[in-house]
Amino acid sequence: MSSLKQSFRKKGFFYCFLLGTLLSFLFLISYFLIPPLISSNYYQKSLSLLRKKSLAIQKEFSALMADLQEKQKAISSSPFPRKREEIFALFKNLSLVKEREGIGYYDSSGSLTLWLGNVTDLEPLFSSTEGEVLNEQPESSFLVRYKASVYLVLRQKVNGEDHVVFYRLLAFLPQFQTPYLQEYHFLKPGLQRNCDINYWDFREDVSGFEKIFSRYKDEYIGQPRLQNEIQTMFFPLRNEKKIIIATVTLSSPSLSSSISTKKENLILIFYFLIGISIIFLIFHFAQTALFSKEKNPLSLFLLVAALICLRLIFFPISNLEKIRSVPVFSPSQASFFSFWNLTKSPADIFLTSLCLFFVISCLAIYFKNLFEIKKARRK
Repeated sequence: MSSLKQSFRKKGFFYCFLLGTLLSFLFLISYFLIPPLISSNYYQKSLSLLRKKSLAIQKEFSALMADLQEKQKAISSSPFPRKREEIFALFKNLSLVKEREGIGYYDSSGSLTLWLGNVTDLEPLFSSTEGEVLNEQPESSFLVRYKASVYLVLRQKVNGEDHVVFYRLLAFLPQFQTPYLQEYHFLKPGLQRNCDINYWDFREDVSGFEKIFSRYKDEYIGQPRLQNEIQTMFFPLRNEKKIIIATVTLSSPSLSSSISTKKENLILIFYFLIGISIIFLIFHFAQTALFSKEKNPLSLFLLVAALICLRLIFFPISNLEKIRSVPVFSPSQASFFSFWNLTKSPADIFLTSLCLFFVISCLAIYFKNLFEIKKARRK
């Protein structure tokens, strides 16, 4: 038993190398098996994923509306103050996220007299013929588009003919995007992939959409394109009065792109596991070549070879799309000409320098220990 423990201590890193290598080759086998697995019933699978995503989007929008209504209830739960200072203090107690939420107080003439957060002035609407449309449903939420911003708006009548208006920014759609001026949607980034949302101002006619969705029960499934089997789904987002305020088009990734993504994920895991395995192998050879009393030149050669192999693994990894998009692997950040593109990016410069450092360090430690052993034997 003690001999087994001693053997495992000596060869523990080597056993870890074998285990890691085995696991990595299982992922490599999966890399070749994944295309037929994805291709079978791809239409049904993509349709199921689209329905799940549709439910997630509608759930997120419902939560947003519920939050808006909760703020409305917080205002109407007690007598509304008349003094401006007290009204503004009430607004601040709502703990609004001012970048995307806002609240405004309109007097009986429709003038915006107090506001907090992200708002837009609705006075031109109240004083126009469009205001009559709003007055037909005074307690209903509606959508207002102002320049590049899209707001979900909810009104609450207070103190007779005055109004409190709640705002929630749904989208910001600038014509030109810069690092400081980027598009915004209320959805989480994961739900925005392959998702196109059209927002409809309350002044726009959506009767055509009502006819389509009444026929298809709020879920229109497009026919898959035979060339790449892209599946689409078209559905509405409705307010609490079941009025359409936005329409969403979801599309599934093509079969070829889905296979490519899955294969890239599997090959990335393969490289990661084989890299970890080689690190364990390096520790194993370091034990025998650098920290053992018996100095075996073959162990030193294998140690240096393992270090070089670990460096070479990063060449195919850096060609993968997910890794290539990382700035440290971009030649535009820093690079210079060298043999076999060993310094083509900041990451390659660092990895090559690190590899050379470890190779030189191992050689220095090996020959230093060898010199000390020979010196001890002479004595």
